[in-house]
Amino acid sequence: MAMRVRASSGFGLVELLMVVAIIGVLAAINVPALMRARASANEAAAQGSLRAINSAQRAFAATCAAGFYAPSLQALGVAPDARSEPFLGRDLATPAPVVKNGYEITLTGDRPDSPPGDDACSHANGGPAASELLEGYVAMAVAQGSTSGSRNFWTNTSGSLFEKPRADSFTSINIVGPPALDPRAAAVEASRPAVRGDSNAHPVR
Repeated sequence: MAMRVRASSGFGLVELLMVVAIIGVLAAINVPALMRARASANEAAAQGSLRAINSAQRAFAATCAAGFYAPSLQALGVAPDARSEPFLGRDLATPAPVVKNGYEITLTGDRPDSPPGDDACSHANGGPAASELLEGYVAMAVAQGSTSGSRNFWTNTSGSLFEKPRADSFTSINIVGPPALDPRAAAVEASRPAVRGDSNAHPVR
């Protein structure tokens, strides 16, 4: 009896090329959307970091330093005593540079002409001495790449949060309060949230 051979079926080259082309089209459509979603998440995390720093500085000033502020993120990570929690979480209270979710977080400030009489309550555990305390501060979140986010953010002693397009330099920012500054070089005792001399900078809504 003669054996009947069945013809094998499968994908041909044309079909495989069509599948690859469809996958490429879908990737081209979805990847930019995924990148935008990631950038938005990074921006939200950067704003959250600055709000956490504001809360930590307010608590530090109110309970630990007689109205003055911590000079660094690391200083906010020092608890007053063994029974207390640090003012700021470990994800931010580390030695510089602090990079989180694609943003570099920095803190700088202006020291008073006359330092306070007492050290911070956390000084015995490694916290700042009286000569290191600040009368005002500026905290910044700067995107570290084009995919990290389209905006940079900063906050100051006022507690307000500001934003600025990533493409613009921070050097043009003047925050109201003595003295006007380049926030990367110095800080200011900023008692009001207004921004002077920069039409591209505005409060975050």
